[in-house]
Amino acid sequence: MFALHDRVRRGICVAGFLLLCVTPTVAVLAWAAVWSSPWHVRTEARRIGRQLGMDVELGRVEHLRPGAVRLGDVVLCDCEEPGAVLRCDHLEAEWKTRKDKSGVSRRVLVLRAPAAEFDAERLPALEKLARRMLELRAGNLDFDVWFSAATLSPRSSRPTEPLHDVRGAVQTVEGSTEARFQFHPSNQKTARPVLVGFGRCRQIEPPTDWFAIDTGGAELPCEMIGRVVPAMRSLGAEARFRGYLGATRTPAGWNGEIRPADADDRPCEFLDVELDRLVTDRFPHRLSGKARVAVKWAKFRAGRIECASGGVAAGPGTVSASLLAVAVEHLGLEGPTRPMHENGPVRFDGLALWFDMDEQGITIRQWWPNRKAVMVAGVETLLAPTGRTCPTLGLVRAMAPEASFQVPATQQTGWLLRHLVLPNANPRGTLRVANDGEPNEGQQ
Repeated sequence: MFALHDRVRRGICVAGFLLLCVTPTVAVLAWAAVWSSPWHVRTEARRIGRQLGMDVELGRVEHLRPGAVRLGDVVLCDCEEPGAVLRCDHLEAEWKTRKDKSGVSRRVLVLRAPAAEFDAERLPALEKLARRMLELRAGNLDFDVWFSAATLSPRSSRPTEPLHDVRGAVQTVEGSTEARFQFHPSNQKTARPVLVGFGRCRQIEPPTDWFAIDTGGAELPCEMIGRVVPAMRSLGAEARFRGYLGATRTPAGWNGEIRPADADDRPCEFLDVELDRLVTDRFPHRLSGKARVAVKWAKFRAGRIECASGGVAAGPGTVSASLLAVAVEHLGLEGPTRPMHENGPVRFDGLALWFDMDEQGITIRQWWPNRKAVMVAGVETLLAPTGRTCPTLGLVRAMAPEASFQVPATQQTGWLLRHLVLPNANPRGTLRVANDGEPNEGQQ
């Protein structure tokens, strides 16, 4: 060993102190100051916003531990429309490693929020966000996303109930990306949660999107579902849906089915349907009251109903005499025994019918177990079934009574022609039905 001068020894000690003590302390303090500064919060908001394709606002960013961060005052906004789509006071994000069903370890981004709020009027913006996430996750990303929220509250101009115990995941599997989540409505006690799933399948050309809703015995407002499935909004402000609805988007339109929910023997139901919205507002007839529509099963292809079986129960309400007349003329029903005023409204006490519809036509039967009637007013029968099968074009002609031998292209008939299964057009391209509404030769 060689002797060092006292000045050299003190210089080495000072340098070691500066290098090993002061420098790390200053670096940590600087790092903490930068990460807690408004600049870092804005940078994180821009980074997250670029990944989501939305405008993101953050109140604060807290780094809890390596791989875990807490975001405060999170606000998601649509880039094209003003206003918040989603708000969350606290959101924790943490990276974890989990094994999938095949035993392969995958990275998982776990998101937890004690409470969140979304704008029910802006559900299409959330749908656009979900679509963007599914389309950008092509190529089998090496991580999944799991999220949970104790309470998810919709914000709407109408009274709404929060959702509890919300859980979900976004996963990329071979050839497809899927997003699924579940929740319990706060105003209904059901053993099974509501299940919602949607995804994008890339195993076929062109890639297709799909979605499915299984209410698990609960009743969901059609107004809220209608933000994503617009046809649901035509059922009325208080209408509710219970059952299973699944569909796949194809170049020709939507293919899918409506049926009872999994593990549920009861038919799928639409409750508190406003008949005025379905009939009076669309066609030159009047039919008012609230109805319960039970669907045993229904399948649609390219946006058209291919086959369906179900029942309609309503009453009391009013019906126009013109609707009673065309129901007899074109739908194979028997009319009332006494004559009705030509355009005057008729009060009815009950409507109960069961229908079966396919490419062969539509058959209407009574739904009452001990009464051969479809619509009644007290003890009087307004409409009764005959058991005949009529062409579906008879329904189109019934809704447009001004039609003569040919079915016209009008606003009233256009909606039905787009959604009903129809026979092939004749060689001259005009849809035709028999004047008496009877099935053509060969139909049953």
